[in-house]
Amino acid sequence: MDLCLSCKGCKSECPSNVDMARLKAEWLQHKHDAHGVPVRTRLVGNFSRASRLGMLAP
Repeated sequence: MDLCLSCKGCKSECPSNVDMARLKAEWLQHKHDAHGVPVRTRLVGNFSRASRLGMLAP
């Protein structure tokens, strides 16, 4: 699941039509609900805020 890009390319090629992108999204939601969102994910999600803070001290 770490290498999945959620491109849904596997859905069209899978003979049983399993939507792995949806399964990955649901799995990550349950993981984040239980353990919290990782710092790396928060930094990428709030990139504009981080870049504004970076402008203050170049």
